[in-house]
This record gives sequence, C-alpha cells and structure tokens, in this order.
Amino acid sequence: MLDRMVQLIRSIQGPTNPDQRQPIYWWMLRAIQQSSYSKTVTDRNMIAMAFLGREGLYRLGELAADDKTTTHYLRTSQWQSTASQGMATLTLLQGKSVQWRQPIDVIHPIEDNPGCAAKLINELISNRQAPCATDPLFQDSKGRPITRKEFTTWLTKALRTAGVKGTKFKGHSLRIGGATELTEMKIPDHMIQAMGRWRSSCYQLYRRANNEEKLNTIRLMYQRSNKA
Repeated sequence: MLDRMVQLIRSIQGPTNPDQRQPIYWWMLRAIQQSSYSKTVTDRNMIAMAFLGREGLYRLGELAADDKTTTHYLRTSQWQSTASQGMATLTLLQGKSVQWRQPIDVIHPIEDNPGCAAKLINELISNRQAPCATDPLFQDSKGRPITRKEFTTWLTKALRTAGVKGTKFKGHSLRIGGATELTEMKIPDHMIQAMGRWRSSCYQLYRRANNEEKLNTIRLMYQRSNKA
C-alpha cells in the first residue's frame, strides 16, 4: 500500500528532472568484450554482470553490493544452471521489487553466443578454485563482492576505451538499454513490464527513441501537414 501511495504521489507531481541517463546496448558491451577491458578476473566478472544486467533488465542494486563490508550481495547459490534445459535461473532474494515479498526467479537462456550472460557466468564459476555456494556471484580478483561504485567506475572507463562516446552512462543504463532494445524489436508492452519486473507503467520512462524512430515521426508530421 505504501508503494502504491508513493507511485500515486509521483504520478501527480510529474517528473522533476528529465532522465538524462543514456542507454547501453548489446553492441556496446560486445565492444568492451573485444577491447583491453576483458583481460583480468575482475574485468570478466564485470562484463558478465553487464551482459546479465542488460539482458534481464536488472537494477544495479540487484546485482552489485552497496559496499565491501555488507553481507547483502548475490551468492553463487542463487545461480542455478541447467544445461539439459538450456537455461539458468537467478533467484533474487532482496531488492526494490522484492522487499517484504517472496524471492523472484529470473530465467536466462544458455546460448552459444559470446555475449550470452548465462554462458559467461557459468564460465566464471567453473574457472574458480573450489567455488563455494556462499561466495559472491560477481567478485573481484580477491574474491570480494563487486560494489555498485566499482562497477559504475569500471563501466565508464571501459566504454570510453572501447570507443563508445557519451558521458551519461550509469549502472541503470543497462536496464534502460534493455528496455529500449525490446521496444525496437516490437515486443509487447506487457512482456517488457514482466521482464523488468515493473509493477506499474513507469517502465515506459526507461525506453528511449532512436534516431530512426524520431525521423519517421517527423516524416509522419510532414505527411499529415501535406494532407491538411
């Protein structure tokens, strides 16, 4: 009820500051993957987190820890991979959308693709020495959980190194990019809302129109003007 009240207040007030965060698309992550920012253990964990964030429309806080001292972070036990079914499942135990609620299972396909999030995570786990169920799912070279600040800093530098221009990229850009790409693919709104685990229509704020869509819209305006 409190969540609904907050949403209602926000809808009445309207947006105070337009969201300036730029979307991050799949090809941008592939550019990072093929750059020098894919050599170390920490880099590979960051890349896997980035691909998962975009694919599953995750909030960064659902994947990364708040800081190095917290005990609230994704554990390896929350990742279950079933190769025979060609899928993996990430169980979210906490986060903005699951507070005071039952855990949520988010499914991911296992594909023979260099940008497949599930494949990248499975490779990370298999390459670890004596992996433990309580270990962080995403960890640095010392086995510590990756924090939101660390990921955002890494992402900004990695995009710049990969030749991706822009200054408004944040952790939430992965969620925005995923929603935008689904929209461009003509995926129904209800499916985008379900994939992003949105409980309201606020997901529409995350979608970005590309240049082609903007040009087509302007062309439609011209066509209508010519008929007037």
